[in-house]
Amino acid sequence: MRPVRMLGVLLGVAVLSVSVTACGGDDDSSTSAAAKGTIVDTKLGESGLTYFVRPDRATVEAGTVTFAVTNAGELTHEFIVYSNLDDVPPGDLPINAEEDVADLVEENIIGAAPYATPPIVPSDKKPGAADPRIPGGGWGAELTVELAAGKYILLCNLPGHYTGGKQYSAFTVE
Repeated sequence: MRPVRMLGVLLGVAVLSVSVTACGGDDDSSTSAAAKGTIVDTKLGESGLTYFVRPDRATVEAGTVTFAVTNAGELTHEFIVYSNLDDVPPGDLPINAEEDVADLVEENIIGAAPYATPPIVPSDKKPGAADPRIPGGGWGAELTVELAAGKYILLCNLPGHYTGGKQYSAFTVE
């Protein structure tokens, strides 16, 4: 009888150990995923004279949003999340004609994606210094921001890209 009882106790301890390990382990990937909130895969770039910013969705819930941005073009671009407090059509922001860019209000810039923090690097390249511009050829960035309900504009504001290239997209947070 005694060996059977001892086997039962050992089996119970083993099951309890596995249960505690399964429930209590640290999983960095789930913590990281939670910290990123809603992921919006976004392509920006150019095709000939057509410039684009293409998020995989136009609407998300309010809260933490991570834009996983990839430069699908060959030129350098930047990615800016701009609060559209005045509900201006995305292509009608005031223009700084001297610099050929949208005249952005600094307080309305929610975030800009520096490609080096963290970089999305093509396998044959190495990351460079922090820079708000994303080089072409598959480079990219992740930008995590807290977004309140409202309207936003996603854009590239390098000279000529917003104004002539029409590199912008409307984005809504509910």
